[in-house]
This record gives sequence, C-alpha cells and structure tokens, in this order.
Amino acid sequence: MLRVGAEHFGGVASDNTGNTTLARSLLQEEFSWIIVLPDSCHHMSSLCKDIGSIKFFRPVIKKIRRMIKYFKNSNIASAHLRCHRKDLQIKRGLVSVGKTRFGTIYHSGESLRRCLKPIRQLCTEKVINIPLNFDNFSQVLAPIAKAITCLESTHSTVSDVYLFWLAVTATIHQIITEDITGLPD
Repeated sequence: MLRVGAEHFGGVASDNTGNTTLARSLLQEEFSWIIVLPDSCHHMSSLCKDIGSIKFFRPVIKKIRRMIKYFKNSNIASAHLRCHRKDLQIKRGLVSVGKTRFGTIYHSGESLRRCLKPIRQLCTEKVINIPLNFDNFSQVLAPIAKAITCLESTHSTVSDVYLFWLAVTATIHQIITEDITGLPD
C-alpha cells in the first residue's frame, strides 16, 4: 500500500480472522479516510446458511448430503455414474459439501442437478434407489452462490458488491412474490 501510495486507496475489505481484523484497524487508525468494508462473501455465505436453516429446506439439504455421501462412499455407484456421465457428455461430476467454501451446499445441489439424468438412469436400471427432488432449494440459493463466486474475484470492486447484492435481493424477492418455486407461505 505504501509503495503505491495510501492516498490511492479508499477502502479495504478482508475476512474476519484475527490478523486481518487487526490489520484493518491499524490501517484505519493511520489513514482515517480509508473505509473498512465488511467481507461481502462471508455475509452472503451466512445468508445461504440462514436460508438452509429454514424448516422447509431441511429435508432437501439432508437428501443432498445423503446423495453426495452415498456416491462418495460407493465405488460401484461412482463408477456407474462416471460411465453414464461420459455417455451423456457431462464433464463435471458431483461436488462434496464443504465446511470452509462459501455456498457449497448450493454447488453440491447444483452438481446433483447436473448429474440427475445419469443418476435417474442408474435408478431405472436398479443400480441405485434414491428419491430425487431439490429444485426449490437450488433456485433460492443460486443467485447468492453465483454472486459469491463472482465477488471472490481479485477484480471485484465495491460497486460490484452493491450490484450483486441488488441482484440477489431482487431475484429472491421475485422467487418469493411470484411463487416461482412453490415455497409455502
């Protein structure tokens, strides 16, 4: 920052670990015009967690976790899925639910959606037997998870945070008010 010149900076943002929190405080003390901005990706990730804690979505999340775990623990099912994906030209497979990556429950659910056709074929062929349905959950979390992915870019700016937040809230408002997903009142 000193090499470029502190006067060229208007704000700083980082996660909330001890070192970065201290660094932000020290920066603001020394350069009072610098605005300390919250970590938008962490806040949107918290929004994903809050939505995931809604009672309506708990069974969906349980199914996503169970399906991902099933394929992760079954070499035979994974091998069959890989072959069916290859036949259907689906390049990417299933994504495990992680604890540290933002919005992973969405990415796991989306990977299941992407692989639904080969998974349904495996069910039809009686290789596996799993009931499938998680469209509502994926629709609600999609705008948030996609915004997080974009905002994690090294090129994102404060204006991007604002624009993505507006887009996320507008999309969720549309989903809720227009009853796109069939969510209960």
